[in-house]
Formats: sequence, structure tokens, C-alpha cells
Amino acid sequence: MNANPLQISLFAEVAGAYAAAPCGVLDNESLYATVAERIGTTLEAMDMRTPIGRAGVPRSTAKRKIRWYQQTLKQLGVIEHAGERGVWRLSENAGKDLHRAATGIKLVAFSTELG
Repeated sequence: MNANPLQISLFAEVAGAYAAAPCGVLDNESLYATVAERIGTTLEAMDMRTPIGRAGVPRSTAKRKIRWYQQTLKQLGVIEHAGERGVWRLSENAGKDLHRAATGIKLVAFSTELG
């Protein structure tokens, strides 16, 4: 299998950060901090820069991946721009078909190597 488990996990962590945020709204810096905490790393590690492209401009590859996942969530209609630069929120459509579990109902979730 070619899929990198860390990439799959990181996508889930980015989506989960929005789901756990108050009102589903996060600015990019809060998203980076939340994802760092969720994956057990530090903001300093997230800020490590690597030369990218022909010009070799130093960029944070971790933050770049997170922004890529943001764009994927946007394309899927899960998040939308919140009106100011670097701030995103869960879209109305993201929770449209979701319902809270009734009191006393137990939910079970699991994952496999396939996701």
C-alpha cells in the first residue's frame, strides 16, 4: 500500500481540530498549535524549515501539509473561509446530516490500516 499512515492521520487531525474548536472556527496559528498537540509534537518542530523548490526558499513542510489538508477540506465543503485572512470554520453543510446521539446511546468507532 502506498498511502503514508502519517498523512492519513494528519488529515484526520486537521479535520478533528475544526470539529473540536469552539463554534468550529480556527485561525491558522491555533490550528497549527492544536494539530501539534494532537500529534504529540511542539510548535518549534512544526516551524522547522526546509528549502523548497528551485529557489530553495525555507518553508515549514509541516505547516505546508496542514494548509494542503485545509484546501482539501474546503474542496470537500467541510470548511469555509470565515471572512478574515487565515481564519476558517466548519461549513453549514459539514454538520447538516449529523445528529447528536440520544442520551444512553453508545457510539463505537474504529480505524484500520486502510483508514
